[in-house]
Amino acid sequence: MNGDKYLLDTNILLYLMGKKITAKNLPEGDFYISFITELETLSYLSLSDLSDI
Repeated sequence: MNGDKYLLDTNILLYLMGKKITAKNLPEGDFYISFITELETLSYLSLSDLSDI
């Protein structure tokens, strides 16, 4: 590991979960998300579930 640290935003998490990109597309290093990104991602998942009703 090269010791680089990256802060991922909501879009990157959604692309990973939607399989639009893979982890191979990301650089090597440690990844972190902010509390805001966590909330946005959880909100998006909840809204997506509601659209199935």
